[in-house]
Amino acid sequence: MRKRNNDLYVEKMGLFLNKRIEIHILIAIILNILVVVTLSGLFSLFKTPLIIYNKVSGLIIYSIIVTIFIEAIKLFIVRYFFEILSKTKGLIFILINGVCIYLSTLFKVGVTFKKPYLLSLLLFVIVFTFVKLLFVVVYQKIQFVKDKEN
Repeated sequence: MRKRNNDLYVEKMGLFLNKRIEIHILIAIILNILVVVTLSGLFSLFKTPLIIYNKVSGLIIYSIIVTIFIEAIKLFIVRYFFEILSKTKGLIFILINGVCIYLSTLFKVGVTFKKPYLLSLLLFVIVFTFVKLLFVVVYQKIQFVKDKEN
């Protein structure tokens, strides 16, 4: 990986939400829980639930598992394959999110996707990625305002 002029280059791109990795993962878990619960509620509101779950606690555990998978793979890609990431303009994360969300359904936490399975998964992954991007941008704007005040 090339040396960059700015140490916060990756953080400004939205790949990391904090300089400390443990704080970043905690923020990512909170954001993913918010996104998954919001999307499941939104799609249920429109009478087309994509996610079928038994309890909300299972949905939260599912979100934590998804976050751990996504962050581990994202850290690996940013560290070792940054050129691929920059060439795909970050769209590789849609594929990564899809694989991680699918693999997380294999854990027995009571969360599955509605049939047709692949279509529900694909729609959820695309909407999840863009809503999470929106949440990250809002979080970064809040952090920017806080940093400006100090």
